[in-house]
Amino acid sequence: ASRGITTAQLINHQLWWQGPSWLKLPEEQWPTSTFQSAQEAAKEEKPHQAFPIAAGNFNDLSSLLSKAVQVLATIKRAIKRFRNQPIPQSPILTIRELQEARINLVKVIQQQEFAQEIQHLGADNQLPHNHHLSKLLPVLDNQVILRLGGRLANARLRADEIHPAIIPKDSRLAELIVKEAHLETFHGGTQLTLAYSRLRYWIIQGRRSVKAIIFHCVPCTRYRGEVAQEIMGQLPAERVTPSRPFEHTGVNNAGRLPILKWRGQNATQPGYIAVF
Repeated sequence: ASRGITTAQLINHQLWWQGPSWLKLPEEQWPTSTFQSAQEAAKEEKPHQAFPIAAGNFNDLSSLLSKAVQVLATIKRAIKRFRNQPIPQSPILTIRELQEARINLVKVIQQQEFAQEIQHLGADNQLPHNHHLSKLLPVLDNQVILRLGGRLANARLRADEIHPAIIPKDSRLAELIVKEAHLETFHGGTQLTLAYSRLRYWIIQGRRSVKAIIFHCVPCTRYRGEVAQEIMGQLPAERVTPSRPFEHTGVNNAGRLPILKWRGQNATQPGYIAVF
């Protein structure tokens, strides 16, 4: 930037109107200038912060299973983005991403509770007969998820219904599953909530978990409350005071009414009614 000048000075200002003198010379005679830059430029340093997250700590995700699944699916998409891995272009989570997030939640909680059982079954061994899971005939699928066995392999049902994933009792995931089933059934009872949850998961001692969730459900507790019975008022004195017959009497008249005579065709005479 340069200082300003007056209008009179601008009229006779050669540099403004004609430019520098070397512009009138051929291009080969123009002055040259060299720019020297530092060969080793200091790189910008940004501190990286890592926040450890305890696996299976669903309390920090959400109080609803659907929200926890969405949060985990969003985190997994962000990790893929940072690793330059292909991700869907749509900002909305896909069904596949949500399904993978649900599977990851199940795998994390099973690795915490059933690590030895999964390792034992992975080696093509059967659980001992006295094991608490032996009655469920557990099997491992191709995703290393511990699932309920049974005799419905040929049934025309979804894979999750034939072999639901086994969920440990008193776990945070079991609580979220029961809450979701209870809300999806519009605050259904114990049997309905349990049946809905078993469409995809098999919670150990699930009936007890369902009863505990329903017992602490605020809307269910409100509608389960007993209705107050209103205390009836005192009987009037006329109903409790004894009296002799015809001690209190009254009369009421009605008429005039046409009354047919015994004789004569359609002959009538006036009549009156007295009520005592």
